[in-house]
Amino acid sequence: MDTNTKEINSIEFKLIKSVEGDIKKQLIELLITGVKDGDLGFAHPLSELEAEKYWEKVNGDLKQEKECRFLLIAISNANNKIAGTVQLSWDTYYNNSFHRAEVQKLMVNKEFRGIGISKKLMSSIESHAISIKKKMLILDTRSDHPISPSLYKSLGYTEFGSVPFFSFDSDGYSSTTFFYKILDNNLLSIGSK
Repeated sequence: MDTNTKEINSIEFKLIKSVEGDIKKQLIELLITGVKDGDLGFAHPLSELEAEKYWEKVNGDLKQEKECRFLLIAISNANNKIAGTVQLSWDTYYNNSFHRAEVQKLMVNKEFRGIGISKKLMSSIESHAISIKKKMLILDTRSDHPISPSLYKSLGYTEFGSVPFFSFDSDGYSSTTFFYKILDNNLLSIGSK
């Protein structure tokens, strides 16, 4: 299928419970490319071994008895290629954070960019967050990323600050911008101290 004819209708969005086999191989490649294009919490260049260790940690989280992470992938029905992924992570230890979760590692394969994969991944992960009674999502992104900050704002996320020199890459230090989104408007009526 030619890149120009790919449509979002040919993409399946699904939660997966393990990172193994071809899925793991594709996620490793996607993370390495994502780090090269942005940072995603890793310094460029990211080795295949480092990427594999990361996905092994995610796989361990997915298999925990007490859920603490969702991994959502977008996969092409035409060729079983991963078009994109995003994660939702939450704390299961502290009792003061039961209402929130963190969106992590939104990545879209270059072959599938420009057809709405990011927006669909974010919409889907928000629905999953609501299904487990999360009332608020937080996320962060590199401040100078050419797409991410404006994407999150267009999806209703509110910027609440930046930290200079937050991450380090082969290009030097960069700042990180933080966002939140209220999923349950009842939270607004409760108020904050």
